[in-house]
Amino acid sequence: MGHARLYDESSVMNADEEIRELRTSRLLKAQLVSERLGSASIVIRNISASGLGGKCDEILMKGEDVAVLLANIGAIDATVIWARDGAFGRQFHEKIDPEKALAAPTERAVKPYEVPSYFRPVISTYRPGFKRK
Repeated sequence: MGHARLYDESSVMNADEEIRELRTSRLLKAQLVSERLGSASIVIRNISASGLGGKCDEILMKGEDVAVLLANIGAIDATVIWARDGAFGRQFHEKIDPEKALAAPTERAVKPYEVPSYFRPVISTYRPGFKRK
């Protein structure tokens, strides 16, 4: 993967004539949650403070409200701005720190090892009715 490619699209205007923010190109896995689809896996291709672009196997509709589960950030509400041939663009409802999303996960769910019950030592060796002579 190497280094992330940064490019400035401020000279390009979208349909609403808004200036786009600096985007970072990076491939990331994330989860999408919507009322219509439930949960789906997505690949993020670029991300900025106000949105992201990527690919999904599910068909998304323009204007659909979804939540994106990002590592180190959590669930972020977003609206699908455009969708075409499995690719999409989303605008977040509130700005995020994209560097935090790009950082390696800080928490890992570590389940402590538990010995299976059939290998655990017997707690008591008392046997009623058994007497030593």
